Amino acid sequence: MYVTAPAGAGKAFCDGTWGVVGARFETCCTAEDKTTFQYALGRGLFLLVTNRCEGDLEASIAKGRLLYDPGLSAACQKAFNDVLNPTTCSATMPSQMDLDAIQSGACKTAFVGTVPEGMPCSEAYECAPGTACVGYTQASVLSPDAGPGTDGTCVKTPGIGQACGQGSRDGGTGAIDESFDPPACVDGAYCPGAGQMCAPKKTDGQTCSKTAECANGLSCHRGTCNAAGASDVDGPCKVNDDCKSGLYCDKPSTADGTCKQKKVATSACTGALSSECQGRCSVPDGSSDGTCVTFCGSN
Repeated sequence: MYVTAPAGAGKAFCDGTWGVVGARFETCCTAEDKTTFQYALGRGLFLLVTNRCEGDLEASIAKGRLLYDPGLSAACQKAFNDVLNPTTCSATMPSQMDLDAIQSGACKTAFVGTVPEGMPCSEAYECAPGTACVGYTQASVLSPDAGPGTDGTCVKTPGIGQACGQGSRDGGTGAIDESFDPPACVDGAYCPGAGQMCAPKKTDGQTCSKTAECANGLSCHRGTCNAAGASDVDGPCKVNDDCKSGLYCDKPSTADGTCKQKKVATSACTGALSSECQGRCSVPDGSSDGTCVTFCGSN
């Protein structure tokens, strides 16, 4: 049952969702792991996401623009913990497939906006069902001196050819984008980006950059909307997200790649930011060739 969201509900929600990922870095990583830039990068990213999530939600709650369902909030937090339990250390960084699965259901409906049509909004999720926030800007995470964000207006959910989405800045971190933001356009349409117009969702075989562009029942893989979904071992790919969880895209320089199992420690790898390893790729100074080593509980 939805009730007025009290102060602290947003912080508790974010700590119990995105904060779980950050907690894995504390419980799963050794003292040696914590000296690496991969640790600093990964942990820093999820701390930034968690802090932004908390700040955004608490600001909206303070303005009286949100309702929340305690039961759905708890269910969403449970979903994060079930998949990303801080004591399960085989893969500290969650895959996009993991996040997509978690952020459905209860996560999308834990909070509901209360702002009616014609009134100001500073986040997409602040508008009441059936409306969308158009023309807002978010405060910059990367450039705090750029100043605060600005309000947009809740309007009837835009149709094809109508303006959609937020104004332009750095777009924030996406901390809660895709988690429970309401649709930016009517069913069957999507918002291509800041300051653009709602466009028809793409059909099977059309090019895409993310699943939100594709018609219902289709997902974006290998650059096109299709019903095939993520590839298994030895399946085709263009990027890592084209492969199922636990795999990476082994991509030759002149052709599409093939999904392969991530490599265990002592395997050869290339590049310190390589996605080939279950852990991380340790590369000597001055070289691009390295060796997979364990990282934060991986094999």
